[in-house]
Amino acid sequence: MAYFGSVVLPLKSIDRHGSVLSLGTFSKVLFPGPRVGSITASAELVERLSKIRNLSDDGGSVVMQATLNELCRSGAYQRHLELVNKICARRMRAALDALSRYVPREKASWITPNGGFLIWLTLAHTGVTEDELRARLRARGVEAKPGSGSFIRPQKNLHLRLSISSHEEEQIVEGIRRLGEAL
Repeated sequence: MAYFGSVVLPLKSIDRHGSVLSLGTFSKVLFPGPRVGSITASAELVERLSKIRNLSDDGGSVVMQATLNELCRSGAYQRHLELVNKICARRMRAALDALSRYVPREKASWITPNGGFLIWLTLAHTGVTEDELRARLRARGVEAKPGSGSFIRPQKNLHLRLSISSHEEEQIVEGIRRLGEAL
């Protein structure tokens, strides 16, 4: 899910000694239900991890795993990823443009993500509590996930996680416009 710049390859791509394992999931780009992932590692490590997994659960849905296997083998998963990437790139551009237009830099800052589904907003310190901010946003019909749960210690500034994954560009722009009003 890379929209801007070059793709950042996983650490596993430079592993020359078989000491890195790579974990993936189908949940983010397909739908949340599968709860099926993948692992790229040495055969020995995969075997050991499989034994541990068998002790902790029944291994998941064989039908779902077989379906996802066929989706990957047929090339349909790769085509789906390409489509999702195009859609999300448009949404991310719309969100970033709307942030630049409607959210003054003295109220909030953000870094343009190279990919993914989230924009991390750091709000200027205003003395407003997270609950007060949430109330302001809800009064304008906006939901944004507070970032406080992402830190070990309380932060001076409030943070918001803005997701582009489940709304069309027009909705994203309107939500960010309302966010700007709330700020």
